[in-house]
Formats: sequence, structure tokens, C-alpha cells
Amino acid sequence: MRLFSRLQHYFYQRNVAKQVRPLKRPAVSRAAIESIGILFDVTDLDEAQQVLSYKKQLEREGKRVRLLAYINSRSKEVEANYPFFLRSDINRWDSIPKGQAVEDFMTTSFDLLMVITATSTLPFEYISLLTDARLKVGANGRNADIYDLMLDIPEDKSLKYIIQTIEDYLKVVLPKKTMKKKSQLATT
Repeated sequence: MRLFSRLQHYFYQRNVAKQVRPLKRPAVSRAAIESIGILFDVTDLDEAQQVLSYKKQLEREGKRVRLLAYINSRSKEVEANYPFFLRSDINRWDSIPKGQAVEDFMTTSFDLLMVITATSTLPFEYISLLTDARLKVGANGRNADIYDLMLDIPEDKSLKYIIQTIEDYLKVVLPKKTMKKKSQLATT
């Protein structure tokens, strides 16, 4: 199994290297965040309810929110009222997720991308890498270049805890308004 895992990681890294583009993301402030992408792992339905409640809260604040969930199931008989991909949608050799829901999510631009999970996985890292977002927040993982803010969260924590931790950090890190550059200040 160890050999297979190393092969899988090799093929993943090779595919990612083809996709990587330089980071040129502009600064963002809390007030400027209008669209949010949320990538999360559904381990049970109660956990999914936490994310759905959070989505409603953000929408009440005037944000446009798009979800993508990973459901650890091979069965195509899964039903959910949000976009998702399954274990069977992940390529066994390079851990790259496929499917219409994944493609739709990755081709959407966001002001903020939040990966709400305690551990970083190769499929989540890949989706995060190819999703256009001004600010990317995720769990501490193998690829530090993907996220602007990485959180080290214990694996036993709930999605509610992770959501609250992300919110707390964003309040500290992001200014309420985007600061004007010195050249802009001189002309006003």
C-alpha cells in the first residue's frame, strides 16, 4: 500500500505542476467580499446542516455563496440538496476529482474560498488550486502555496468549530476596508 500511495502522490504532483500558475491575487477586505465558495467534507448529515446554516447566514449578509461537498461514498444513489462529488469521482491513480459539479465549482470566480475541513486532502488541494479566488483559506496541508491562510485544526473538531475558527481569523487578518495606496492618497 505504501508503494501505491507514493505512486498516487507522484501522479498528483505531476498533474498539479502542469496546472500551477503564479499567484497574482489582489488584496481583499471583509467589506469587498461578495462571493464565497465553500468546499467541505460531509461525514454525516448533521455536519452538512452546520454548513447549510452557515451558508444561509452569509446569504442574509448579502453574500453569494456556492457549495461543493465531498461525500465519502461510491454509490451513485446519493441525494443531497447541494452540489457534491463522490469517492468514485476521484481518479484512483492521481487523486484528481472529476465530474460536472467539480468543473462548475472550479470555473467560478470567488472573492473568498473556504475549505472547511480539519485535514487537507489531495482532491481538496487540487480543487483549491484551480479555483479562482482572491483569498483562499484552508487546512494545513502538503502544499503551502495553494492557500493564503492555512489553519492547523485538530482532526477531531466539528465543522461548526472549523467555521468559527475561520471566521475568527478572518476578523483579525482582514481589514474592514481596503487600504488606499499612497499614490491614490496623494491624488485625492
